[in-house]
Amino acid sequence: MKKEFYNCFSYKQHEYLRELGFTPVTRLIHHETQKTIWVYSLSKTLSVALKAWSLQGKMFKLTKD
Repeated sequence: MKKEFYNCFSYKQHEYLRELGFTPVTRLIHHETQKTIWVYSLSKTLSVALKAWSLQGKMFKLTKD
């Protein structure tokens, strides 16, 4: 089954995606934590942006040590 949406739980990641021009489909409040979730429509372009986000985080950890 193909995933159609990406749930973003990080405000920093949400801002990163917005800076790249992505717009969430909706915004929800998690029923248990009361924290915001931004829901994005999954696409190849979004997948590339998420991979870049992940790699940037790993690079930051390497340079931090």
